[in-house]
Amino acid sequence: MNIKQLIQDYFTFSRNERRGITLLLILIFLMAIANKTIFYFEKPAKINPALFDSARYELGLLNDSLNQHPSERKLFPPDPNPIDLSGQANIDLPELFVFDPNKTSDADFHRLGLSVKQIATIRNYQNKGGSFRSKEDFFKMYGLTNQQKNDLSAYIKFEQAETFHPKIDPKVEIATFELNTADSTDLELLPGIGDKLSKRIVKYRDLLGGFYSISQLKEVYGLNEQIIRLNSASLTIDPAKIKKIDWNFANANELSRHPYLRNNLSRQIIQYRSKNGSISNLEILRDSMILNIDEYNRLKPYF
Repeated sequence: MNIKQLIQDYFTFSRNERRGITLLLILIFLMAIANKTIFYFEKPAKINPALFDSARYELGLLNDSLNQHPSERKLFPPDPNPIDLSGQANIDLPELFVFDPNKTSDADFHRLGLSVKQIATIRNYQNKGGSFRSKEDFFKMYGLTNQQKNDLSAYIKFEQAETFHPKIDPKVEIATFELNTADSTDLELLPGIGDKLSKRIVKYRDLLGGFYSISQLKEVYGLNEQIIRLNSASLTIDPAKIKKIDWNFANANELSRHPYLRNNLSRQIIQYRSKNGSISNLEILRDSMILNIDEYNRLKPYF
């Protein structure tokens, strides 16, 4: 086989091959045309002015920072929207000083760091008659924080209340009085006992029927134990002067006037008398469970 025949056989295509080559050429032509004309159908992209302005602003900041002296460059760029702090309230730190919570004013409580609500709670407690005798009493107030208690603890000081100490001239001889017969003018002469207290003592003595012990003076309203101890040496008691209770004939109202006989006790005594007859001794009422031991001991001198 010669070369001419070889070349002719190599470049000779079948019918199907010729169709494929033709189709390939058409596709190449169409792609070339499309590459030239596709840009005419594409819509141009819209530029957002805000993004453009932002980019221009950032670029300006970058240029400014580059133009600064190296020692003056800032780590962060300036905030374009700074926060105005001028309107914020200043925080007042507590001012600690020695104070007595019973006498401290609202202004001083505020200086110590207490809020308006906490001060109002303290005033409400005091207006109801309350007072503070110790730090613990003050710290029981509702609303005080643990931090406030720790801060104020070392600064709370209570003024000592004045104690009554009557002066007695040792050269003056003090008169003595029998408590069941002395009148209010006699008792008024005793140290620490004025017009009102002397009248209260006489009135209470008449309700009882007489005193059998100096300690019964503690039951008189307004008479404290210190005054009683002070005058105990000037007072005597004659038990024979005690007026006895009419246990068998007094009615319920008469019995209930006695300070040691409550209304229910007087009614129980009347009921016992109605069922069992006269009362010969006070032990009967004790054994009948009408009187308890304390009531029995208090009433025994009046039988």
